[in-house]
Amino acid sequence: MDVKLLKQAAIFQDLDDGELARVTEVCREQKFTVGQYVFKEGEPGNRLFLISEGEVRISRTIPGSGEEALAVLKPGACFGEMSIFDRSERSTDAIANTACTLITISRSDFELLLDFNRDIAYKVLWSVVRLLSARLRVTNDNLRSFPCSSGDLVNALTPYAAFFMRLAVGGVFLLRGLHRIHGGIPRLSVGALVVLVIILIETVGAVCVLLGMWTRLWATAMAVLAAVWILTDKLPNHASFEVEALLLAGSVTLMALGDGPLSIGIRFKKTV
Repeated sequence: MDVKLLKQAAIFQDLDDGELARVTEVCREQKFTVGQYVFKEGEPGNRLFLISEGEVRISRTIPGSGEEALAVLKPGACFGEMSIFDRSERSTDAIANTACTLITISRSDFELLLDFNRDIAYKVLWSVVRLLSARLRVTNDNLRSFPCSSGDLVNALTPYAAFFMRLAVGGVFLLRGLHRIHGGIPRLSVGALVVLVIILIETVGAVCVLLGMWTRLWATAMAVLAAVWILTDKLPNHASFEVEALLLAGSVTLMALGDGPLSIGIRFKKTV
């Protein structure tokens, strides 16, 4: 297949030609006729898709109303990629809008690719972080423009959402940091300095996040730490990294939100 097609996918855009060639080794081609389901809402998500030819319609079935089309994807578009990271069920239907040819990669093949190609894993991971951050910003902008007759409901709820996100992410990091402190710190060495940095991020950073102090700064540090966990510990040992992936996503969310709930609440107060 043409590596230029893979290059159009957001999660592969940072890969060079040699790395893209390795990705093509795990790609498979599937053809669908008009109206055929690529996958249905609620099905296990075990592969990503890239459109080579034709169009795919992303939609949901609304009880009492029927199908509601959310988007029509063109050649070069990638979809279903998040399911191979979080192992979640499909949240929408994907239907062939025209006869189409799709390039697909299964989760098992994708995980093996990342296990044995650390440079590819690093670049793909950060592409996913940027993709999630961009989607969060779009969602945030859409929510801000959402009309509400009873006042700005979105701004009213944002402080609470930020609070619970900080509570969840900061709480888990805090528990990890306290666990490391309880385990003791080795004598001063390069390894000990690394442990101290980790404790600083996990404990001091978590406390600051919980208190809403320099949230974006510490959330960035936590995102980096979660990414390092996945790349240096979980992937090499073929271990499950759902918790670390959730922490990474939560930290990226806090990076997108930026301010803590107190400052958001103050801004909201000034607008009403």
